[in-house]
Amino acid sequence: MIFLKDIDICSNPVLSAGVYTDDGNSYIFKGKYFWQINNLLKNNAGIIGFAKVLSDKWPDLTDEVKASFTVLTGGQKMMTVFVVVSF
Repeated sequence: MIFLKDIDICSNPVLSAGVYTDDGNSYIFKGKYFWQINNLLKNNAGIIGFAKVLSDKWPDLTDEVKASFTVLTGGQKMMTVFVVVSF
């Protein structure tokens, strides 16, 4: 997995999407990159590490995530849905 130190969300904090996923983690998205974030309800909330390329974690995501959400699919199972617009 490639870590990108040059992608800075602090200087331009406009994000594409954010989601709490079915793997129990929270992520924020900007363009073709993502950051994992700590649980926002804990005292040590914040970004974990540097930006990573979307396709490194989710191989089918090659374009910018425009929206994302997680739904219950039955019982305790969840599924995360990513909305991507490709041209």
